[in-house]
Amino acid sequence: MKLSSSSNSNVSIVIPTLGGTSLFKTIESINNGIIVPDEILVVIPDEKVHLVKNISIVNVRLIITSFSGQVRQRLEGLKHAKFEYVIQLDDDII
Repeated sequence: MKLSSSSNSNVSIVIPTLGGTSLFKTIESINNGIIVPDEILVVIPDEKVHLVKNISIVNVRLIITSFSGQVRQRLEGLKHAKFEYVIQLDDDII
């Protein structure tokens, strides 16, 4: 996927997910926005990673956990965020 503008936003987005079908549309919508985040962290339990393993978008990084639960997944994503500003989104926000 080509990004709509250059990344230099100092923004990380954390998306805890179980790999629902709306996740790909959410990522596409984010990357077609005015401010494109430097990274999108998709935090997913290891037993669900097969649902998202084909994501090959330059600013998307998978964080694989041994647990599920939105709160724990969000905290894990926050630990891995690299940039000054962090946004947490559900996987169905378009």
